[in-house]
Amino acid sequence: DTVESDTIPLSAGWNMIGTITDPIPTVGIVQQPSNNVISSYYGFGVSYTPTLTLQPARGYWVKANAPGTLILSSAAAAPKAPAVPPEWEALSAMNGVTLTDRHGFRHTLRFGGKYPDGVNPRSYELPPPPPAGIFDARFASDRAAELLEAGSVSSPIVLRGARYPVTIEVSPGETGFPAVVDLIDAVTGATVATNVGPGNPFVLRNVSVTSLVIRAGSAGDVPSAFALHQNFPNPFNPTTAITFDLASDATVSVRVYNVLGQTVARLAENRDFAAGRHRLDFRADAFGSGIYFCRLEAVGPDDIAHVFSTKMLLLK
Repeated sequence: DTVESDTIPLSAGWNMIGTITDPIPTVGIVQQPSNNVISSYYGFGVSYTPTLTLQPARGYWVKANAPGTLILSSAAAAPKAPAVPPEWEALSAMNGVTLTDRHGFRHTLRFGGKYPDGVNPRSYELPPPPPAGIFDARFASDRAAELLEAGSVSSPIVLRGARYPVTIEVSPGETGFPAVVDLIDAVTGATVATNVGPGNPFVLRNVSVTSLVIRAGSAGDVPSAFALHQNFPNPFNPTTAITFDLASDATVSVRVYNVLGQTVARLAENRDFAAGRHRLDFRADAFGSGIYFCRLEAVGPDDIAHVFSTKMLLLK
């Protein structure tokens, strides 16, 4: 049987609704009271997707400001609407962070110094998280877009149902915004990755990291001192990130030693690096559990050697 019209009751907050036999553009839906809908209309495939057209035999999420009704009628049929609401198209002007899990499911979130002109931030609020086991990524505010000024940190990004590893890619959108960012574990405060940006994605393998904040920096920021940071994660298995700061251009050697003082890996050997923060990954697939040491030697233009070491624990 065909259903040419329907009146759907709404509660205040999020509602899951059905639709009628014919596709119907959301602009043709009558709201009572008027302007009661305060979100986009969302369908769900492998993630929530905002839409301007409700298709037959599908469910949708919508948020209401107060109890009311939606009146759907095939008489409201109109020329095909754009696939994506304009306020979502406008998000391309913001910076993006895309998170892709092991099965290829992905979410793209947006961040930057301002929202698109004329857009209410509530338009980017997402429906309730999907059932357990389905990959979901969003800011802790439940939005897909958040403000982030250069030099500050974002609202946490919460990961649910991810199959690790999760590949994290950052793409700049805003003119003048730093081209790279750091990723921080929102729970421990530990730096997970640095200088993540175009052409330099980060692969998150540590399943205990389920909440991240973005720290906006700049590839041009120069540290005030040379330093070797504690590897992360630590303990690790089998991969860990080694991050170091260079206060000037330098020739760098980074080696890993076992407890006998034997060199087991050379991550960089007399390699020239520009001033800034850098990351090298150490894979220990071929090594046994135990304590290892990372040694950094950086020689700047003044020919002074800056030497540091850290202890790392491999647990298999």
